[in-house]
Amino acid sequence: MGYAKVFLTMFVKRKKNRSGTTSIVVAEKTKGIYKELITIGVAKDSNEIDSLVNAGHEWISKEESRRHPQLDLYGEHIQQVRLLRWNI
Repeated sequence: MGYAKVFLTMFVKRKKNRSGTTSIVVAEKTKGIYKELITIGVAKDSNEIDSLVNAGHEWISKEESRRHPQLDLYGEHIQQVRLLRWNI
């Protein structure tokens, strides 16, 4: 049985609406299929659009941290392990 390669790519997407506004969404491409994860907001002004794009990047950062937590191998976590291991 082979291993499937799955690459997750999240990005901020600007969608033009019929009304003249722009929707800012976070989308993901998995196995060649696009999926919209969340709508950050809708704006008409370029300053508002830029603000929503920044909010989208922040959302991606938080979501990636949630999906792929990082272990602190040299910080407080390792100290706690050492204390438990040697019963100090």
